[in-house]
Amino acid sequence: MIAALQTSERRSNLTRREQVIAAARELFLSKGFVHTSITDITDTVGGSRRDIYGMFTDKEGLFNAVLQSLIADVLSPSEMTFPARPGPDIAQDLRTFGKGLLANMLDPATVTIFRQFVSIGAARPEIGMQAYLSGPGVVYRRLATYLAAGASDGRLKIDDADRTARIFVEMLKGDYQLRALMTNETAFDRADLAEHVEKVVTLFLNGASPR
Repeated sequence: MIAALQTSERRSNLTRREQVIAAARELFLSKGFVHTSITDITDTVGGSRRDIYGMFTDKEGLFNAVLQSLIADVLSPSEMTFPARPGPDIAQDLRTFGKGLLANMLDPATVTIFRQFVSIGAARPEIGMQAYLSGPGVVYRRLATYLAAGASDGRLKIDDADRTARIFVEMLKGDYQLRALMTNETAFDRADLAEHVEKVVTLFLNGASPR
């Protein structure tokens, strides 16, 4: 009986926690981290400051929880399942990765999230760094692992997988992300994006293939 009550209580707390994170997320995205107060959040979701502090310790603890929620949305399924080692066709692996990355990066919701990360980072560099390491940093590390495995197999000629991963991702971004962030343009032609990815993969592999 006691165990059942404890389980029910944990579920209730989890539901309440999710409600608070969802409310805080909307407010952080619309008003910004700096201009959102705990009172704003309790006015939206109910409860008291004590409730918030009991679950998250402070405003930064709540933001960290929101950050993880945002990161989960920013990292697309194709990136999450990117193989740790090259498959039979490295070019196709990289095409799939590139198309998934661009599609996710140019999604209007993702563009909004990145704008907030930039705004937050300007005011709170330590939080901006956490966002960077938890988001783009994860993508770089996964791609670096993949490239390092290809180099160890002798299928790629790469002496610095971490740097090479960052270079490849920046090549993929082209000017698309900058245009999206600065002009709110996100409805790019799919054929144009696919052609861009193809050119990037070809240039990259021409430079990384063993001679």
